[in-house]
Amino acid sequence: MDEDFMYVSNYFKTYRYTYPSISQIKERDFWAFYTIHVYLKEPGEFGKRIVFISRSKKLDRYLKAHPRVAEQLLDAIAE
Repeated sequence: MDEDFMYVSNYFKTYRYTYPSISQIKERDFWAFYTIHVYLKEPGEFGKRIVFISRSKKLDRYLKAHPRVAEQLLDAIAE
């Protein structure tokens, strides 16, 4: 993630999505790891839902450290 885009990669190709194209983000705790589910308003290269695994709450930490990105995500999800 950066100030304008969320980047998603499968190690072969990398795609970028604007924050307004995201409809929802959910983080689930499975004790030993977390899954982050990103829902898009329109299907992207990986479909309408992108899921990835994280060992910690990296998304929360990133959004706290980058309030402009958090604001853009909140604005996009509120639409």
